[in-house]
Amino acid sequence: QDNDRFISVGGDKIVFLWDVSTHQTLRRWTGHAGRVNCCAFAGEGDALVISGSFDSTVKIWDCKQRGEKPVMTFTEAKDAVSSIAVRGAEIIAGSVDGRVRCYDIRMGVVEQDVLGHPVTSVTPTVLNDSYLASTLDSTLRLMDKRDGKLLQAFRDEGFKNTNYRLRSTLAAGDSVAISGSEDGYIYIWDLLTGGLNHKLKHSAPALTDGGKSFVSMSSKRDVVNSVVWNQLRKEWASAGGDGTVTVWGI
Repeated sequence: QDNDRFISVGGDKIVFLWDVSTHQTLRRWTGHAGRVNCCAFAGEGDALVISGSFDSTVKIWDCKQRGEKPVMTFTEAKDAVSSIAVRGAEIIAGSVDGRVRCYDIRMGVVEQDVLGHPVTSVTPTVLNDSYLASTLDSTLRLMDKRDGKLLQAFRDEGFKNTNYRLRSTLAAGDSVAISGSEDGYIYIWDLLTGGLNHKLKHSAPALTDGGKSFVSMSSKRDVVNSVVWNQLRKEWASAGGDGTVTVWGI
């Protein structure tokens, strides 16, 4: 919350807690049996760290304790945990098994929604009454958390997400849904109507021939992996497989 620490995870199966000012690692947690795909702070004063892994588990780590073991492990997922989000005492986890699970830590219960396709990202609304999920059938879904009903589906003829883990987001006061695509574009939908508002090119074609640009065959470089929204600045950014990050105004 104070921008003095951050977490990083990856293929080494370790969860790192870093100090920004000293550039040093404060903690290193080992316990996952596979690549760690996602992480988030939780609890008062960011006292907890949540991680989700290729080993199909979600683990909770205590920043204040010196022990290296997780304080809690959730094993309900049947495949890799691809994304997590935290709202208060609730952890929302998306999995490649096609399900989104909501863990209420205070109540000690878990509820799950079956989306039927591998989930690549989950983003709760500000009110936390619904969430946006990206799935590998080229569809974004707005799901009601209370009854698991589909509130809105976002698709387009050009929008493609079938192979890579793309991270979508809600933006502008939860009025729009934004996602990158495997075709090199960013798609922005109206949350209420489900209609497409904008289709934007992440970056200009890099290949030239005699001063004329031309588009290469679709590849991993064309994939727009992630989009994030900055509420304070009313700006958002897109990151692509071409190694660039583009910052956009509203």
